Amino acid sequence: MNMPPPFGIFLVIFGVVASFIAFVILTSIVRGIAQWSSNNAAPRETFAARVVTKRLHVSGGSGDSSASTAYYMTFERLTDQARQEFEVDSTAYGSFAEEDHGELTHQGTRFQGFVRSMSPIVPPSPPTPADRPLRYCGYCGHQLAAETNKCPGCGSLWHPRTASET
Repeated sequence: MNMPPPFGIFLVIFGVVASFIAFVILTSIVRGIAQWSSNNAAPRETFAARVVTKRLHVSGGSGDSSASTAYYMTFERLTDQARQEFEVDSTAYGSFAEEDHGELTHQGTRFQGFVRSMSPIVPPSPPTPADRPLRYCGYCGHQLAAETNKCPGCGSLWHPRTASET
């Protein structure tokens, strides 16, 4: 049966659009399963953190459709200032304010909980050169600078003594 040319073009365009939609749906399903699997394989971590910022994203709600809201909180690790954003439920979103300090628990990208502390948690400060013990070259006796392991006198490399050398 011979179809008129416009009907054949319609079938080609319909096939391309349907294939594209199926590809997008399949890709999002695969990404969701991969993220879920990655979160399950990740270790559960707990560390001192503070709430940096909170935001929400409202989608839908036009016409007769209902709106949905996603809640997000960004936390900053106190030891190295690394930041990570998590999607949280409305209860957690409403329970904490920006600049709250406490213990954050997460597994991969999955928020597990945040326990606020009443006083800010102060991370330990890195040691300063004054806190480090003085070091001397074992060959010539010159004092070594804190930032180097090479002796300025003889050029030998300093290494810490082991228990068998003492």
